[in-house]
Amino acid sequence: MKRSFFLILILLCSVLTLAAQKNLAVNELFNSPEARSGKLDQVRVEGKQLKPYQLTLYRSLTIPSGTTVYGRVEGCIRADSEKAYTMEIGRSEGRISYAFLCIAGEDINRYVFYRHLKPAKSKAEAAIVYMEGYASLDELKTMFKKPAGKEE
Repeated sequence: MKRSFFLILILLCSVLTLAAQKNLAVNELFNSPEARSGKLDQVRVEGKQLKPYQLTLYRSLTIPSGTTVYGRVEGCIRADSEKAYTMEIGRSEGRISYAFLCIAGEDINRYVFYRHLKPAKSKAEAAIVYMEGYASLDELKTMFKKPAGKEE
């Protein structure tokens, strides 16, 4: 009985997390066959670890050039930018070099960050982060500007 309960609980949590990014184009990147197979570096954090940041979900994906996902990143960012109520997008050499999108969710804030990395600095060519929670844009900016190891 306990085993069945925990299995149902795990499946429910998985479905709820998938619903979190529902209606966003970047969802297809995080759920691509390459991401699911482990070919792309992926970080996923949820729960108590994020509570101090007023976030409920953090996901990041590092995408090297030469993958099928890499070719779809900019199209996903453009599609999601149409849903954003606030955004900042930078361009360089005809490409999106970075994007910061704030997208309204049901009772929560959703954020998408994208950064195109130069090959000389990293093997990866693109990084994308999805976050959701109750933190405001200003609170996130303050958190990310804080030097590591410096608590207030």
